[in-house]
Amino acid sequence: MNVQTISRSHKRAPLETSLIDGISFTHGRVHEFCGAARHSFACRLAGRLTGPIIWIRPKWGGDRLAADGMAAHFNPARIVFADVRGEEDNQWCSEEALRASSCPLIISERPEASSFTQVRRLHLAAEASQKPALFLMLSPEEGGSQGVETRWHFAPTHQGEESRWNVTRLRARMQPVASWTVLESKAGLRAA
Repeated sequence: MNVQTISRSHKRAPLETSLIDGISFTHGRVHEFCGAARHSFACRLAGRLTGPIIWIRPKWGGDRLAADGMAAHFNPARIVFADVRGEEDNQWCSEEALRASSCPLIISERPEASSFTQVRRLHLAAEASQKPALFLMLSPEEGGSQGVETRWHFAPTHQGEESRWNVTRLRARMQPVASWTVLESKAGLRAA
């Protein structure tokens, strides 16, 4: 008689999306983007994926994304915006989007850094998903959400006509702090 045991040890290989060599993001985990260019790099990462994008943002926020700016990286028609009234709604919407397994990218704009409990709940929602999404949390200033898989700081350092950014990995569970100068040309992004 052949007996099969049920085990949680069988895990699928994690899906990753890369911007350039050394800068990649694991699906099914929470990644925090902070700094002045956080929206810009969220759009660049969105261009690396196909399918719909859920972008959760505070209703009271004054800044809105321009379709012309997004169009350089991906078709803006792919975005479904969810304007939320408060932090509780943002958290609920984020968790439900992760559980739904309906899109490859979920972006959540937060007015301040999130607590460990909030981030843990997002990780649990991602683990419950059939198809793990890439989850980006956009935080102001230096970020600081506790429990995130990675924290990235994006700062523009343009020189003349040359588009360049300083990208710093401030936190990662399995990697040290690191920094890159990223240039953009017609061929795409590359490390300087």
